[in-house]
Order: sequence, then structure tokens, then C-alpha cells
Amino acid sequence: MAREGKVAIFSLAYRPKVGGAEIAIEEIAKRLPERRFVVFTMRFDAVHPERESRGNVEVVRLCPTWLPLPLRKALYPFAAARAARIRAAEFGLAWGMMAAHAGFAASWFKKRFPEKPFLLTLQEGKTEAEIEDETRLIRPIFKSIFLRADAVQCISGFLAGIARRYGAGKRIEVVPNGVDVRRFASGDPGDVAASRECWGLPRSGFVVATVSRLVPKNGVDTLIEAVAVLPGVSLAVFGDGPDRAALERLTVARGLGGRIFFAGEITHDRLPSMLKVADCSARLSRAEGFGLAFIESMAAGLPVVATRVGGIPEFARDGENALLVPPDDAAAAAAAIARLRDDATLRGRLVANGFETAKRYDWDGIAQQMDAIFSSL
Repeated sequence: MAREGKVAIFSLAYRPKVGGAEIAIEEIAKRLPERRFVVFTMRFDAVHPERESRGNVEVVRLCPTWLPLPLRKALYPFAAARAARIRAAEFGLAWGMMAAHAGFAASWFKKRFPEKPFLLTLQEGKTEAEIEDETRLIRPIFKSIFLRADAVQCISGFLAGIARRYGAGKRIEVVPNGVDVRRFASGDPGDVAASRECWGLPRSGFVVATVSRLVPKNGVDTLIEAVAVLPGVSLAVFGDGPDRAALERLTVARGLGGRIFFAGEITHDRLPSMLKVADCSARLSRAEGFGLAFIESMAAGLPVVATRVGGIPEFARDGENALLVPPDDAAAAAAAIARLRDDATLRGRLVANGFETAKRYDWDGIAQQMDAIFSSL
């Protein structure tokens, strides 16, 4: 039997555009079949239908695609709040995904319907200084999102601290993102050597994988510099973004042709099997709200190299389930990768402990924690 009142979700992106926040919505929703969700999102491409249903999730895509992307993003909060207001009687809860465009939309919906509970989720992967800089001109409006929220769910204690400093005082819950452990553990890599050759990498040797949107905060440039000083080590970059051209130029400048492969954007469904082709996973983040990519790599059975930033140290323990290095330190990253390449005992310990860590973040348990928050509101 369906629960009374649908959940109105405000999220700037949703499938087929996916990141950690969008995956969280989908994974939680499909594990709560008795609930009904309506996602108000932005229409990124004309091929994406304006409305569709995905199981117990109705997707409503807003903003005409003929508008330039920046203008669509600016328009989205108004369009989403208006679309939800028209159907307000259907909803028992408003859920804003991230304190930016979607948070604005959910906050304005709450202002119009104060009796409707408003849950804000923080998934931000930026430093507090970056958030301060980006919201300087709209600080009162930005703070109002936190003040209006009846509860704030943060994916890390690091983000919970930011929520408190922006005025969230009613209720703060830390519920992290999760991973489908069974799917990542059972990913079939097929012929590993053939896959590497298809990517233009050596059939043998030590391969590092990074699952990263190609933006400055993920430190892919530092990772390329680290791999450059490690003969026989190759890098597979799973992800795309505005920095791709600059990173490809860096690869050429360092003479790394044949040792670095840019796979472009990879669907989340393909990721488990592609990770299995690598020997370790690394992301040298300069900022990170939580770090779901690391948990997914642990579930896939890969040893992990990460940085001591944001929410990462809340689950990653140096020498126990990961190797931690400072951000922007290519030499330290190279040394960590070399340790993994040369020490099978270390790799085995990190893989075993990493998998146990991943099991604590399985989506089944995370969905039940979120369901409890929904019910309490």
C-alpha cells in the first residue's frame, strides 16, 4: 500500500544525467516501493521527454531546451517551485537535493506551503571557502534555505558542520550515500587484456582507474603528474568535463601517449565491470563532500588512493582500508601508487578491509534510514 502523500523531489539533474545525488534518489526510491516520488528536474536535452515514469518515480523535466544552459539553470528554481505548487495537494513532503538551485526551489515551495515538511539534503563536493565565494551576493537567500528546512540530511559530518554554520538548527541527520555492493562486487570485466588494448593501454602492467568528473576539484591533473613518474603504470580516466582538453594537453606534454586513456562519460551501469579492469583506484580530490567513488571502488575489490579532505577521512583509514595523501602532492600520490604496485600483501589488506567498509554503506540500509526520516517528518 502506498504511503500517504507523495514526496516532491527538487533536483537540478536526474537520469540520464547522473552524479552522486541523482544516484542517491534513484537507489533510495527503488528500495521504498510503497512510497511515490515526483522529481522536478531540468530538461538538459530535447531528446529527454518532458514527463516519464520510472517505477515509483515520476519525472517532470522543466525549462525549454532552446534557452542557453546558464539561463535554464537560473530559471529552474522558479519553474520547479511553480510546477510543484500547482500539484501541492499531492505532496506530503518536499525534498531539496543540494543547497543550490534545487534548494532554492524547495525553499520557495516551503514558503508558500509552510505546513509541508521540507527536507534539505547536502551533497556538495566543494570547500566551504568555495561555497562562501559563490554565494556572497545572495547570502541572505542562501541562508534562508537552511533556516526554512525542517531537517537537513548531510552525507558526511563535514557537511553537517557547514549546515550548522549556515543556520540549520532544527534537525541535522548524517546519512551517507551508499553503494550497491552486490552489483559492484560481481561486475564482469570480460577479457582484461583485450579491454586494455581496446583502450590503447598496454595489455599488461599496473593500471590505475579514476572515476572523476573532469573539473579542478577532482585533482586529475595531479594524478597525471603522479603517473608520469611511474614507468609501467597506466591510467584509465572514467569521466568527462570542461577540463578534458587541458588534461589531454598535459598528457601529450608529459609524453604519456599510450599510458593514459580518456574514456569519456561512463554510464553508472557499466562502471562495475570497467573498474575490474584496473589494479587500483585513485582520486586526488581537492574538495569532497563524501566520496562515493571511493566506496564503489572498495566494493569492486580495488585498493584505493585518496586525499585527506572533506568527508573522506570519515570512512578512509590510512594503511587500513586506503592510502591517504595530501591534495596537490603528485610525489606523495606516486609513492602511494608505487607501494600498491609493489606490495601484494598491502593490496590484499586494503582490498579486504575496503570491502568490509563498503558493506556498511549498502543502499539497503541507507534507504531504511532515509525512510525513517521521511516518516518522522
